[in-house]
Amino acid sequence: MKTATLYLGVSTDEQALRGYSYCKSPCKVRFNANQENQDFIEELKLFRIAKRDQPKFLQEIISTYNEVRKTASSMRQGCIDELHILDDQIINARELLLAGKIEPSDFKILKMAYHNKVNSINLRLTALKERSKDKINIQPMVINAIKTLCNLPCLYQTAPIEDKRYLVETIFNGMLIYDKDGYRTTNLKSIAATTYMKNKALQGHKKGEKYL
Repeated sequence: MKTATLYLGVSTDEQALRGYSYCKSPCKVRFNANQENQDFIEELKLFRIAKRDQPKFLQEIISTYNEVRKTASSMRQGCIDELHILDDQIINARELLLAGKIEPSDFKILKMAYHNKVNSINLRLTALKERSKDKINIQPMVINAIKTLCNLPCLYQTAPIEDKRYLVETIFNGMLIYDKDGYRTTNLKSIAATTYMKNKALQGHKKGEKYL
């Protein structure tokens, strides 16, 4: 298969001088750089959300946010309950030690296990901290994100080289693969993959569908 890596973010002057990109394999096949960039713009259009689907997309994102917060709150409370149980257990073990009902060596083992479990739970609580922050109104942010998704092709075309590269790195993992049939790289970053699949689940857009 003759493929090439995409020269994204190439300036107009560079394109005029070179006008093509090379395949990294020994075949050294060349592809028109302008065509590659145009095909990439078509790829970006796959992330646009049709106007008729935007309200539902917005609602699903907000619902997911609320569900994540609810789950995090429940998990956090579960961690706190576990800590209380462990505290009661170590207090009980200390009382047994003082009453001479368990050996000091046994208490030492119980205390070590207690500290290990407490440390593990505290790590889980730290990981849940971000999800348990005060609830915010994310609707304006989601609306702005939807507008950005719908404007990705335009943003890419008008962005400086550094921003073009950043946009690519935000969406794709690793190297983009291009051949005569276009792009076949499917290694999307998680947020991009989720957006794409959610958009696809909403049945994408019909030909001629408005986006904003």
